[in-house]
Amino acid sequence: MKGKDYIGVGCWGIVTNNNDEVLLIKKKINDYWERPGGNVEVSEALEECAVREIYEECSVKTKIVDFISFEEVLFGPESDHWIAFCYHLEYISGRLKNNEPEIHDKVKWFPISDLPKNLSPYTAKAIKVFLQKR
Repeated sequence: MKGKDYIGVGCWGIVTNNNDEVLLIKKKINDYWERPGGNVEVSEALEECAVREIYEECSVKTKIVDFISFEEVLFGPESDHWIAFCYHLEYISGRLKNNEPEIHDKVKWFPISDLPKNLSPYTAKAIKVFLQKR
């Protein structure tokens, strides 16, 4: 199993639109707002993964703008272990929709100047790096 039996590889995205908003998802397993993203498939480029995962989760088409950062994600000594790459993506089209209601409570655009207080630690770190690079 990815992330448990061997190190998983994933991609996440900081998706922005013309209204200076950021797309976030709220997972059911915790109370955090997070970046959309997920697992890299075999023979899939990292950037392709970020675009695909965001579309699969939220029904919006995006394009890569820039690489933000990578991080090693450890959820505990006996838990998941991931290497994750984060990109800045720009919204192109599509109506925002929660395509995975069994996993996510909500998907929502937030003004970059008024983000929710309960960002996941990894999302908060990525947004901080993104804002420094702007």
